[in-house]
Order: sequence, then C-alpha cells, then structure tokens
Amino acid sequence: MTAPPGSGPSVAEPTTATPAPRGNGAPEGGLVELHQRHLPMLQDADVVVYDADRGTVAPGEHFREVYSLLRALDSHRSDESADD
Repeated sequence: MTAPPGSGPSVAEPTTATPAPRGNGAPEGGLVELHQRHLPMLQDADVVVYDADRGTVAPGEHFREVYSLLRALDSHRSDESADD
C-alpha cells in the first residue's frame, strides 16, 4: 500500500493473479481462498474484473475509490505508529 501511484502495474492493464513464492518456492497457501472467495467478492462489488479462466484481474468500476480509501487508511496507520 505504500507504493506511490503509478509505480506498480498500470491500473488499466489486467494482471495475473499469482501469489508470491515462499522461501521454499511453494506458493502461498491462501491462493485457493483468493481465487474462490476474495476475488469473486471484489468482482461482485465492481472493485475488480476477475477472469477465472484466464487467471487475470483488472480494475473494476470502483477500483480507484477503494484504492484511495485504502491508501488513506494506510497513511493514517503509518502516522499513528510513528507517534508511538
């Protein structure tokens, strides 16, 4: 969440939904939950467009709104932890 806008993949381009490998090269255990639960929920809320057959995820109609909210929450959390 801390990367500045535009530093990652373009929000206009689909990306593949693959997990980062663990230290032993095995994918994260949450991949099944990501594909079967979280991505469909985000798609139902029009946050992403998920193509399960191709394994791609693209921004949905509400992506920018949710992304902005998450960035604000992350910034607030970072500010609070700096005060500790």
